[in-house]
Amino acid sequence: MNLPFIAQLLLALIFLVSSISKCLEINDFRSSIREFGIMKNNYLIKISAILMIFIEMTTSLLIIFFFQHLFTSLIAICMMLLFIGMFIKVSLEKKEIRCNCFGKSNKPTNKLYAIIRNMLIIALTMFAWYYRTDNHQFIISEKTMLFTILINSAFFILLVKEQWYKRRQAVYA
Repeated sequence: MNLPFIAQLLLALIFLVSSISKCLEINDFRSSIREFGIMKNNYLIKISAILMIFIEMTTSLLIIFFFQHLFTSLIAICMMLLFIGMFIKVSLEKKEIRCNCFGKSNKPTNKLYAIIRNMLIIALTMFAWYYRTDNHQFIISEKTMLFTILINSAFFILLVKEQWYKRRQAVYA
């Protein structure tokens, strides 16, 4: 394995953990969308939450199976730019929000940290895309196995985070 491939796996894991955690706490995620103040209509918020989860899950699949396509990188980068824009908006408005980016959060989100995190995800995407090597193509069975490992890793991370919540030593994303 090479560094771009490891970056690709990390990106897929990030989007997978994010989408699964939002699925498990969809009501909190909808509340987060409402807190950003971009939409007021409950129906639009519900549709947006489902759409965002779907896009994140699809992006994780595309990163594993079709990362060589520019479209995949553009989806990931555009999504991160959208999130950065939303965090800048609430920062300028001096609003306290709970983004629930990686599951339920009881504390307000550190907006600067969230913006930097999203910028690092963009940088990781660009690194993995730009420095990928075409001679390390994997057959579908290996990719399927890797995606299975990622799903298990995502659930493991969520379980660990849930245990921390139960002990009141939560990690807030």
